Amino acid sequence: MYSKELFHGRTAAFVCAVLTFASLAVNPLAGNRDVWSQGHGDLQIHYAENQWQWQLRADSPPEEVIIALSHEAKNTIPEDPDFAFLGDAGNPIWIIPQVARDGVVFMGMNSSDTSPGTFVGNRFDMLLSSVVGPGDFVMWITGDAGRVEVPMNSRDGIGDTDRVGVPAPGHFHQNWGFTAPGTYLVGFKGHGTLAENSELITSEEQIYRFAVNVIDRGEVDIEVGYAEGEWEMAVLDEINEREFEAAEVALHAGPATWQTVPRNSAFAFLGAPGDSIYRLPQDEQENVLFLGIAGDEIETGIFQNDEVHLQLTSVEGPGSVFLYETDAFGLPEVFFDSSNGLSDADRFPLAVGGHKHQNWAFTDPGIYRVGMTARGQLSANAQASSSDEAIFLFEVFGPTVFDVGELDIEVAFEDGEWNLVALDEASERAIFPDELVIRGGVGALFTVPQNPAFGFLGRPGAIVHVLPQEEKEGVIFLGIAGDEIEPGLFENETVDLRLVGVDGPGTVALYEVDAFGNPKVFFDSGDGIGENDVFSLAVGGHLHRAWGFSAPGVYAVQLQVAGLPVGSNEQLLSGVETLRFELVGGDLKIDIGVRAEGALVLRWPSKNGKQYQVQVKLGSADAEWGDQSGPLRGNGSVLEQSLEAPLETAAFFRVIEFSQWSREIAWEYRTVLGKGFREQLQERINDALRIAGSSSRLLVWILNSGLLPWWEDRGNDGLVWTKLRLKWSRKGLFALIRSLHTLRASWSLVVDWGEWSRP
Repeated sequence: MYSKELFHGRTAAFVCAVLTFASLAVNPLAGNRDVWSQGHGDLQIHYAENQWQWQLRADSPPEEVIIALSHEAKNTIPEDPDFAFLGDAGNPIWIIPQVARDGVVFMGMNSSDTSPGTFVGNRFDMLLSSVVGPGDFVMWITGDAGRVEVPMNSRDGIGDTDRVGVPAPGHFHQNWGFTAPGTYLVGFKGHGTLAENSELITSEEQIYRFAVNVIDRGEVDIEVGYAEGEWEMAVLDEINEREFEAAEVALHAGPATWQTVPRNSAFAFLGAPGDSIYRLPQDEQENVLFLGIAGDEIETGIFQNDEVHLQLTSVEGPGSVFLYETDAFGLPEVFFDSSNGLSDADRFPLAVGGHKHQNWAFTDPGIYRVGMTARGQLSANAQASSSDEAIFLFEVFGPTVFDVGELDIEVAFEDGEWNLVALDEASERAIFPDELVIRGGVGALFTVPQNPAFGFLGRPGAIVHVLPQEEKEGVIFLGIAGDEIEPGLFENETVDLRLVGVDGPGTVALYEVDAFGNPKVFFDSGDGIGENDVFSLAVGGHLHRAWGFSAPGVYAVQLQVAGLPVGSNEQLLSGVETLRFELVGGDLKIDIGVRAEGALVLRWPSKNGKQYQVQVKLGSADAEWGDQSGPLRGNGSVLEQSLEAPLETAAFFRVIEFSQWSREIAWEYRTVLGKGFREQLQERINDALRIAGSSSRLLVWILNSGLLPWWEDRGNDGLVWTKLRLKWSRKGLFALIRSLHTLRASWSLVVDWGEWSRP
């Protein structure tokens, strides 16, 4: 049984070659949580065998179940003052009721596995410890003669009084209320005094997930209508043919919507290349909300030229919101962009009588309330018409990013079903693939050896990304495990993990290196994906292999499990599961970390034979750079420099890579007084241009702009010495160098700079 974390791309075309064989039984991976939306079940909290135990419904771990409240659970807060604790009368509230109702979850509280005499008075308390969500959580119990008891209410904060007494053993029901649609993470703790020794014990927090009228997949439209002089804006669930008011449904962007901003400059409005972004796509994708905007309910001819638009009027949330669409060539047209403030330019042209899908993007996880109005010019009287503002609730859940420590890809087979999860060994938690990103940082950079056997990774000397088979500080230690498969179920006590697809900027390989440094390759997408891309896993086994990636970026790696059951001649295949990897640092970025003793450590990729210089400036980005250490020689792998954490609140670091030339080019030029310096220099430049071509024109422009730093008379010998300093690159430089009398130069490249702030 597994749990997974909740909250906290560059895309490339690819061909998914799914393995197909005759007479294969397909068994789906059970990666998604169970959704409990109706019928009876219990929140089970027991104390047995000297530990607290939490289950839900049919003895399921709470992490595996979503408790879903649909539109059927919606109620209206009455005007009765006895229920003022719920909020303003007339507002909606979604309730899991104390008394059973058709079509709604009926959830009780159960401690029946706790033995009598375990706690003093055969009772303990369940404490409310946290509530994360778009509204408030309230628990109340209605008794005889209308008596109301409110043991938990997050509307006035969470404190010691937010507790409910639980008979142990026992079973009872209560009302569970939520004041707004959306996903709630509600934390509880068990708390009681043991009868045996009068010890007061409290459990660790246990989180339960509630989804209150949440739509997280399928086709949904923001529907704009106009009839008889009235505007209407609503959310239309196309699959279930059900319409909701904007404030009564939560539009969910889950971890699968995570990607990174492309390097294409046309997408710079979303952020810097490599930044996280969460996108509801304009194209339909499995298990992701497919959100459109529809004007089907507006008749043609009502508005001038049939032109109506949606105006973005407000955004409340942790980040920025964008609405854009990409054309057939992948270029975006932006309609909404809240990152630079709201203006009349934030408008979307609505197709009267039409229906389109666009990309909705968000920069950060969290709750967003997005306000929009519909506007148009009436044909009858040329008057402008505008709807009231409608507030739509979006919730954005980011993936769990795992970049250090040991993580196992766990293949399990239970109750006739395959299951694939990632197991965090340190915390003993499991993370399902659809909520996981496996990240390799600068510590995963690797130089391809000269040994031709490693050619599957790239050319010798190329920098690639490798998640290693041996444990390495600062790099994820990724294993593959079959511990959750019982022996005796499959022939030869082995099952196969198969590569069936790769979407990413480069190739992917899974391999091992033996004691003599020779690789054995299991997966290699570089030569196509086929039947040979198989890794055989021993039942009950656990091992580590190297994962190689040829380029930085985001990869979606599609895997499938296969096994031959004992006594059968038919392979049992799982469905396809996708693991996402993000490889960063290949573009020469500095990684800044903090050691346990408080020292800073800088890491960056190096090249053989190059010299590197660490520089720092303190306190302000406008300060001067200063050398932090002596030069370091590159060795083709990652270099590391330890530094004392500066006392200033901020420090900026960069690494200079030295080669045969210097980024700051310096010439000493000698000429005769009798001829003007500029005229003679211009002649030399013209000579250089004829040789080098247009690549030197930028240098000519700098000279003609009067940017000659200084010159001075050096004596009575009829000569003038002038020094010229320019920032330049290698391109177009050599012809100019050949035309100058005296040259003194070296060249360097600023690799990158990073910022560190004292916590």
